[in-house]
Amino acid sequence: MTLEPKASQCITALCRELASELDLHHEDHELPAAQATIQVLQQAAQLLQENGIQVPEVQLHIVNRYLAATRGGQH
Repeated sequence: MTLEPKASQCITALCRELASELDLHHEDHELPAAQATIQVLQQAAQLLQENGIQVPEVQLHIVNRYLAATRGGQH
């Protein structure tokens, strides 16, 4: 899927804001409860990368925190 510039800017901004809120307000042990949200952030990151758009650092950070919190197949 090719993103229009305004759409990519909007997606990037939304992902940055959502990831920032998750990062600021949730401890690692709480992140498994946000599984559906994290999965959407992962899908958005893939879409941005496929379109040559840099994924916000905080988005990658919260996904990595989630993966570390759920490592071992618990969730």
